[in-house]
Amino acid sequence: MFSKIVKHLKPTNTSLRQQITVTMASTFVVLLLLVSGMAYFSLETILSKAAMSYLIDESSVMIKILDKDPDDIGALEQEVNWNPYPQQIRKDRAFFYYIRLLTADKGTLLETNGMSKRVGTSHFSKPVLPNKIRQHIKHINKHHKDYLLINIKVPTSISGAVRYVQIALDTSFQYEVIEQYWWVLLGLLLMSGLMAIIISYFTAKRCMQPITEMSRMTHRITSEKLDQRLSIKNYPHEFAVLGESVNAMLNRIEDSFNRLQQFSSDLAHELRTPLGNLLGEAEIVLRQARGNDEYRQVIESSLEEYQRLQKLTESILYLAKIENPKRFLAMEMIDVREIIQHLLNFYEMLAEEKHISFTLSGEGTIQAEKILFQQALSNIISNALKYSYENSEIDIRICSEAEQLTIEIKDNGIGMSPEHLPMLFQRFYRVDKDRSAKSGGTGLGLAIVKSIMTLHQGDIKIESHPGIGTTVKLVFKKEEALTSLSS
Repeated sequence: MFSKIVKHLKPTNTSLRQQITVTMASTFVVLLLLVSGMAYFSLETILSKAAMSYLIDESSVMIKILDKDPDDIGALEQEVNWNPYPQQIRKDRAFFYYIRLLTADKGTLLETNGMSKRVGTSHFSKPVLPNKIRQHIKHINKHHKDYLLINIKVPTSISGAVRYVQIALDTSFQYEVIEQYWWVLLGLLLMSGLMAIIISYFTAKRCMQPITEMSRMTHRITSEKLDQRLSIKNYPHEFAVLGESVNAMLNRIEDSFNRLQQFSSDLAHELRTPLGNLLGEAEIVLRQARGNDEYRQVIESSLEEYQRLQKLTESILYLAKIENPKRFLAMEMIDVREIIQHLLNFYEMLAEEKHISFTLSGEGTIQAEKILFQQALSNIISNALKYSYENSEIDIRICSEAEQLTIEIKDNGIGMSPEHLPMLFQRFYRVDKDRSAKSGGTGLGLAIVKSIMTLHQGDIKIESHPGIGTTVKLVFKKEEALTSLSS
């Protein structure tokens, strides 16, 4: 039976509330059945032992009387005829017994009134000695009555005469009590089972209330209402943990959605300027005939805008590529100083135009993807060149420690105010939009660097002071921390 219940409780498509209700109700009913069964059999055992004890006690009384004086008819008759009116039921007695006293030749000396009509001498077993009474008690059912019978052979110590004592104990009352108890127990079981189902249902409903509230709340959350959160103050601990996870997920979704909206808005703004320039120049040219020099000038201006759009598109695509979490990193051990020196050689001509010099110190190796590593450093060095004063110096230091490697790039340039630092890694963010537009910047360089550092489980830190310069630190974890990325 319990195996069927367990089988029923396996994961199904039924509602969790129904499963909890069935589990609780079934468990309660099974426990109630076990307790009721134990109580029923305990009562039956107790009454059975009480009946046997009563029968043995009555036998002992008769044996003592016979042993003391087998001819004491008064005492014997008082014990035998305990109920002078057998047709009336004695309400003050739980057990009814009948005694027949026989002589050695099986002649009847005394008999309880009405015994011959209920139990005859033929119903008794062979007589046994007093010390074997317990092993030879017989049970019969006659006229819808239950009896315990014992036939005792009693040798008297005074005269040596033998007497036979036949005792029949009416145990019908015992079985009536057991039967009544059974029906009462059955009624209680049915009522308790029904109550168990009702209580289990409402308990399950109460337990599932947080889930219902979560479902109702999540249905109300839309793209316009991403700020709503689950109220987990009164939730049980298990549901509170789930609620916190849901709220954390909503925070991430809201943040991603806001960044996506901001990105869409910024992208539209970035595209609007060059497209507006192109459209305006084309409209002006088409209003009237122009000379070749004017057409050439418009085409050159348009070409600059096209190049700007191409650079913007490539940067967006590159950023989307490196932010893809499924992207495989081709990690390899690289010489940091060698890569930086190669980049400095590349930017040498641009540096000479502004009379800027580079200094490089330190060395070290890390495990990283070479192309992304070069891109991150290239973006930082490019910015340093753009915003450094002429006749200044860009200092690059490599600091290798036990658990990390830090690349510090320090320029002597225009710098920026502290309030700009938290927004530097936002896409399309520019400290000075006019200055960035003139330098050809897209506002995505540092966002790309941040994404590359995140992929390498690294960090980027920026310090800047207006009129003094900017220091950028790229912090990479050593080989042991990055081994998991290449596997």
